[in-house]
Amino acid sequence: MEMTSLKSFRVKLVFSRTLYSQSVASVTMGSLAAYLRSLGLQTDLCLFDKNSLHNTETILGDNTQGNIVIAKPNFKDFQSMIPLLERMKRVGSVQRVFFCGPFAKLNAKDLMSRMAWLDGIFMDQLEASAARLLSTMTEDCTSWDFLSHGVISRNLKTRTVEDHRPLADPVPLSDLPFPARDIEMEENVSFVNIEASRGCLFDCSFCHIPLMSEMPSKASQLNVRDPVLVVNEIEQLNREMGKTLFIFNDSCFWSTKKDDSRILRFCDEITRRNLDVRFYVYLKGEPFAGDEVVRELAKAGLVRVFLGVENSVKSTLATYRKKVRSDLYEVVKAKLDPLGVNVHIGYITVEPHSSLDDVLSNVEYLYHIGKLFRLGVILELVRVIPGTSLHRQLLKEDLMPSKLGYDELTYGYRFVHEEVGCLLREWKKMLECQLKCVTYGFEYYSTTGELLRVLVERLDQKFTFLLRDRYEAFNQKKLHGMNTLLEYLRTSIESARIGKASLASDIDHNRHFISEFTQITNDLAVLYRGIVSLIRQNGGERAVREVYTG
Repeated sequence: MEMTSLKSFRVKLVFSRTLYSQSVASVTMGSLAAYLRSLGLQTDLCLFDKNSLHNTETILGDNTQGNIVIAKPNFKDFQSMIPLLERMKRVGSVQRVFFCGPFAKLNAKDLMSRMAWLDGIFMDQLEASAARLLSTMTEDCTSWDFLSHGVISRNLKTRTVEDHRPLADPVPLSDLPFPARDIEMEENVSFVNIEASRGCLFDCSFCHIPLMSEMPSKASQLNVRDPVLVVNEIEQLNREMGKTLFIFNDSCFWSTKKDDSRILRFCDEITRRNLDVRFYVYLKGEPFAGDEVVRELAKAGLVRVFLGVENSVKSTLATYRKKVRSDLYEVVKAKLDPLGVNVHIGYITVEPHSSLDDVLSNVEYLYHIGKLFRLGVILELVRVIPGTSLHRQLLKEDLMPSKLGYDELTYGYRFVHEEVGCLLREWKKMLECQLKCVTYGFEYYSTTGELLRVLVERLDQKFTFLLRDRYEAFNQKKLHGMNTLLEYLRTSIESARIGKASLASDIDHNRHFISEFTQITNDLAVLYRGIVSLIRQNGGERAVREVYTG
């Protein structure tokens, strides 16, 4: 697609950070920026930070006229981003505002109904849909093709919202230019986000990915990138920006045996070019990738696998539509440990049907596999996303109202067992409000300490011996912390059984736990710093730069 003439307006691509353990940049918005620039459009990538006073400056710069915003609000930060964009639109600092991304698409009807200032929402592949619409935009931004495919637009003449006309011809991932890396150029880290495919073949009840498919045949097909091109981008980012760790955002890097040849070609390209890089991928749990694929991935640089274990309770796994064996983590860990690959689990402890016994089962399972330090997966309830099978199930069971808006729906359900909801609220008061930095610190040092060991031992086997005593002390302290947490969580579950969930957040009642857990986290921080210092003193700076610094 080519623009009929060079446009004078600027397109501002606004997004928030999604995960703190990854780059702040959005691969999606970087890809859109590169594609629009290839068509001759002036485009700026704008990182929205909800804790910053400089978002207006970031978005507008010195240009307060002729701006079109394409924003990607997410499920966590929309309440900060949207009001600012509305104000910019109403005072004329920006002429047009369009939304994109999962939050916008899946709440499109409600957003367009309630926000008369919003001009439209991109529903299909972002690059192709945005390019089509912008090619029809007038110089003064007062008109465009309101029936453009892949987007729902507000017709400025009738003020009605036009129907969605699906995009029939998304751009193959291999035909898109490499994402623009403006944001990453400013990051002082060695890791970067990347993608080799889009879409998912599966249908977990809580997940938005199948609903976001950009292929005409929907979930039955992925938009896959030529593995040679993937390695070309890795090589370029490594050579030009010094990036050494690549975090694949693909929802499932390997899905079925049909992917074997593509993945093996990817591995072969990295090995053939002698690229000294590391990478993380998301892998399907069952069936798990074959031994040859896993072995070649590790040889090429795989150091971490994200694995969707999700829960220990059979009824909850059925609700999630997750068909996984009860010992999935243990089986996969046994395969990956000898290859020097860390396993990081996806886990959702609590959902609307959970009982106290279910919660206890999950707490004890996380302790059993050595992951009870992952407090975030205990405190973060399952998110309900409109259009998912979980959403439909909760509506059918009358566990949530049918007319909740975009700003109420995510956690707008009630619990079958009310005492579970009460307990979670009290846990949040204690662990997120009272202990906040302590809770975060314990999870951060535990998680990062595990990963750093894998990275530095992959760098040089000498660190296995050098760090042995340090890690023995570190792991003992981490275990002490998990034992302390287990006692607190078990005790508060039993309190909830007798209607005293509030004891879980009572400061006087938990004074010993607060003091002990705080001391353990401080000790862990000191031990972690000692490990980092020893690594640096012995030439392991690269591994330190490959982990998130908190």
